[in-house]
Order: sequence, then structure tokens, then C-alpha cells
Amino acid sequence: MKKLLCVLIAIVMLAAMPVIALAAPDVGVEYAGNMEYLPGVTYSLEIYLTGNYDDFEDDYRLGVDVLSGKSYMEFIRVVKVSSDEYTLQFKPKAYSSAGTRDTEFEVYIADRSNGDRVASSGSDTITIGYGSRTTVNDPDHYVYNVAPVIRFDPDLDHIMLHFENNAAFDVRLYQQSQVNLAIDTSVIKEIEVANQSATLEFMNFVANPSFDFVGTLYYPSSTAKYAYQITSSGLKKLNATLGSGSIMFNTSQLGSYVFSNKPLNGASTASADPTKPAVPTTGEDGKNNPAMGAANLFGSIAVVGMMAITATVLGKKK
Repeated sequence: MKKLLCVLIAIVMLAAMPVIALAAPDVGVEYAGNMEYLPGVTYSLEIYLTGNYDDFEDDYRLGVDVLSGKSYMEFIRVVKVSSDEYTLQFKPKAYSSAGTRDTEFEVYIADRSNGDRVASSGSDTITIGYGSRTTVNDPDHYVYNVAPVIRFDPDLDHIMLHFENNAAFDVRLYQQSQVNLAIDTSVIKEIEVANQSATLEFMNFVANPSFDFVGTLYYPSSTAKYAYQITSSGLKKLNATLGSGSIMFNTSQLGSYVFSNKPLNGASTASADPTKPAVPTTGEDGKNNPAMGAANLFGSIAVVGMMAITATVLGKKK
């Protein structure tokens, strides 16, 4: 009898106990607002998962919503690092103005079975910019990509600018406005594929900075004999001069270039006008287009590459 009574009491106690449900997974992201992110650089922020996420991949998926400023990013995405580790990876676009710009985002968890969102990190903001604006009063100045936007002292009438790849630009000044001198030396695959027997070197001024006077760009190379401007209509041969360990040409607007040890396929026989930009730098409203340096250049690269490849194929036909 006593045993039966104990069993009944145990059953009553179990029935009276609250049901403890497993906590749904939650998500957070490493705080993005503690720095200014450089255009053209890829960053990763850690994503934190909490709660019950033992079978996370089977039941849920992670995603990111860009709430504003999506056009300022080359990409922003969730990247799986391991079975239970994720990061938010993003790369801000290069742009021509000197100010900062913001991209607002949030990371979310969605149920795989129905797509419903079960958790969100809340919104956060990525501030994009080129760091401090340097005022230059020295006629010999070194430019670094971490702070490429510079102002010139009004009394400065001449300057030699040195870049991270050891190129240099010598130009006269007269109350010159501030410029963004960020560079990118990445290989452009379409041009490389079309000219596989050539030794190629690339230099892209992402913002196409303009100067009031024509100056001379010196590019250090032991192999380059030809210089081409990469334009929206193809490769244009520049009227370049060979020096001791360098190749040089005159221009008032710094654009996108490829240097080669031999003539390139698909290049125009007409020389480019060094006083005109490689890519237009204004939008339809006449204002600086913030993404022009990178976006339009690489939009035109496909055209350049196809022209070059076509020229190669046609040249092989008998």
C-alpha cells in the first residue's frame, strides 16, 4: 500500500512540474562600430550563436539583410568557417569622394522548414572611409592606401607623389583640390588570359583623381616596354618613354593601366589622350560617382577581355 502511495505521489509531482523547453537558437554579431573600414579591403566579423544549436544546420540557416547602403559594398555575406562557427564577411567598394558612408545590416536565423525568422542580431552599422585626411605641404610626399585622401597646402606649387608600388607622379599644382590617390594592383584576369605570353603589371587609381596640370607618371619595371590605358572602350596604347628601370608617360588624370613587355592583343592602334580620364568620373547628376573607380572599370574589363580574346582567335585563323 505504501509503495502504491509513493508511486501515486511521484506521478502527481511529475505532472505538477513545469515543462522546460529547449531554448531556441539566438544570434549576435561582433560590434562593427568601433572602426572605419577601408574601401577595397575584405573584413570579417565574428557571428555568435547561443541557445540550442546542436542540430543548427539541419533545422536553421543564417542570412544577412542589408537595411541601407547596399550599393556601397562589393559583397556582404555569411561565411561558414566550421560546423558551428560563422563570420560576416564584407568588402566595401572603392569610391572617389573624401567623406564616409554607412551600410546598415542585421544577421538573422531562419527556420529551414518554412523560412520563418526565429532570431535577429539587431541592426548595426559599418562606416566606410579612407581614414584621416592628410594636408600636404611637402613637395615630396608618400601616399599610403590606409589614408589616400590628401589636401594640398595652397602655397604648394609642385609635388612628387610616391605610391606603395614604388610608382611616382610628378605634377605642378595651383590651389589643387583634394584627391583620392588609393591604388589597386590586382591582376585583371580577362586581360591576362588574352595575353598569356606577355609579362603584365597592373596599376589602377580607383578614384581616377584629376589634376589641373599635366604631370608625369613613372612606373618602375625592368620588363615593361609598353603602357596601355584601360578604358571603357578597350585598351589604348600610351605614348610612353622608357627610362632606366622605369616606363613613363604624361597625364592630368590618373586612371587604370597595364604595362607589358610586348604589344597586347585587342589594343587600339590609336594612342590614348593623356589629358582625358580612363573612365568617366561623374554620374548622370554631374556629381562624383562614389563607386565609379571600381565598378565601372571592372564592368568595362569584360569588354576589354572579350575584344582581346576575339582578336587572338581571329589572328589564328588562316
